[in-house]
Amino acid sequence: MCWGDNNYGQLGNGNNIDNATATKVVGISDAAYVEAGVGNTCVIHKDKTVSCWGTNVWGQLGDGTNKDSNIPVKNPYLRGVLDISLSGYSYSNGSGGSDVKGWGCALLEDKTVECWGKNNGELGNGGKGVSTSSQYEDTYKRSYSPHKVLGLNNAISISTLPTMNSGNSSHAIGSSCAILDNGSISCWGNIEVDGSMVNAKTPIQVPSWENMVKIANFSGSYCTLSTDKNLKCSQPSTHFLGSSYIDQLSGIVDFTLGGGVTVVFFLKTKQLNAGVVIMRGSFALGGAQVVH
Repeated sequence: MCWGDNNYGQLGNGNNIDNATATKVVGISDAAYVEAGVGNTCVIHKDKTVSCWGTNVWGQLGDGTNKDSNIPVKNPYLRGVLDISLSGYSYSNGSGGSDVKGWGCALLEDKTVECWGKNNGELGNGGKGVSTSSQYEDTYKRSYSPHKVLGLNNAISISTLPTMNSGNSSHAIGSSCAILDNGSISCWGNIEVDGSMVNAKTPIQVPSWENMVKIANFSGSYCTLSTDKNLKCSQPSTHFLGSSYIDQLSGIVDFTLGGGVTVVFFLKTKQLNAGVVIMRGSFALGGAQVVH
């Protein structure tokens, strides 16, 4: 069931009307996992196939077309999917409205990754795709169907990460990352390495990121969790992957990021009643408060 904004059909209920209460997604009865993007949504079925719905201007549904859909569309290409990550951002379409640039990646059973949608390096396929250029669209490529991320065959976790270019959402860029089975992280797209921005069309290993188990992003900042339970978060104004961390916490087993730049840390156990640390408005972790 889905609820909220529905201007792109992202609720999957057959119309484009916003809904403040939960509404059933048409034709989905075997969902194993749901991932909500920006203007689109995907579900992994129990048989490890995928269906998506919502905006598709940049190929976000990965079904081989660029046609929006307010009901689920079965992806004809993806099989053996274990996880999906979706990302994107709104931009002016030049006619008084807005559209969404977005992309997605899927982790497969064979530890490879396939990505689709907007491609300024975020798909990791060497920059392949359909070229686009207009007054209101940056010269990015897009792919309407999934492409294998080149040289990646040992991924165990994935994350798509929108980042802001000088805080201007109309010129935002992004990255995609995979945690590998050796604990390192490889990323592609727009990454900061040694103080300089790199646009990587294929995966590169991010310096100093080792023994990682999770990476997540919200509103231009990101956090990583290592195998020794250390969680580090970046400065919100830095925007780019690979930039300096401003603080860290130890003894963390899991975390999640949410609206209003909220971080929830799970201490010692994954059970909520064991106590969580919640921090709002800034990634100054030293000012976090403990809630029992």
